Amino acid sequence: MRIVVAIGDMLVRQALSLHELRAEAALVGSRLAGIAAHHDLVITLGSGVQSSLLGWRAADSGAAAGPHAEGPELQRELLASHLLRLELANALPVDKPIVSILTTTEVDPRDPAFDEPTATVGPSYDALQATRISEQQQWALRPEGSLWRRAVPRPEPQRVLESQPIEWLLTQECIVVCTPAAPVMYLPGTRTLATAEVVVDPLQVTALLAIDIDADQLAITAVSRASLPAIPGADPHLHTVHPDDLATVRGHDGSVLREFQAADAFTRATGNVTVLGELADLPDLLAGTTGTQVTLSAASHPDPTPSASVSALDRPGKS
Repeated sequence: MRIVVAIGDMLVRQALSLHELRAEAALVGSRLAGIAAHHDLVITLGSGVQSSLLGWRAADSGAAAGPHAEGPELQRELLASHLLRLELANALPVDKPIVSILTTTEVDPRDPAFDEPTATVGPSYDALQATRISEQQQWALRPEGSLWRRAVPRPEPQRVLESQPIEWLLTQECIVVCTPAAPVMYLPGTRTLATAEVVVDPLQVTALLAIDIDADQLAITAVSRASLPAIPGADPHLHTVHPDDLATVRGHDGSVLREFQAADAFTRATGNVTVLGELADLPDLLAGTTGTQVTLSAASHPDPTPSASVSALDRPGKS
């Protein structure tokens, strides 16, 4: 089978020493190696490259002290990708090819999100700095407590530019490790690509990539427990749900949880199963014996009342 596994930011969600990061990468690599030995495998990880690049630019404008130091996140994410590739190589036969790449996501400059920037990036500014920077840079800023941060659009991803090369690599029996880079868009009226100062959801990008390369299965391992609508007779340790049921599980802000948006997109587009659960359980997830299986073959149990909050999720964030 051709499998795409999203591991999210589990390697960079906390500050780790190099020794700790390598140990974590070795553990993740060993869990993925067993799948790679029998299936075509694409691994996606990370989420901070795009926002960190925007954060670096914002930091040049003179930021107030704040918790959003994103440059180190970018460095950790790239290092994590390198170490995961290294540890996969250590866990697999020496002649197994492994490729690590930065993926580029195209967005549409006509997306309505460009009219209402909502994703905050970069450092924090006090009110005086915010006024000056907004005027100088022509940036939108949003308040966060007593400080302000830059706000950028969050458009829908349109395509992953590297989908075709990734598919070719899979035909050569390569394992592909993907880290998302800054999104791009075509300048109006041209065929010139330019970096888009936006944020796109990495799980949506993963789902889009999985669709583009005709994956047989998508595994989202960024959640360890999902609270789903009650389904009569369902095994409490194994949820099999229809995509319609996912819309009833909401976050604190009332929106559908991003893991479920990605699962919905992939399963509806391909008719194939999305699995959600813990990376440690990946073989059982793929076998359908644990976790949450999102499939069109499941009976739909729509519930008009949103039932869960984000606190119900534990976020570690073809053969």
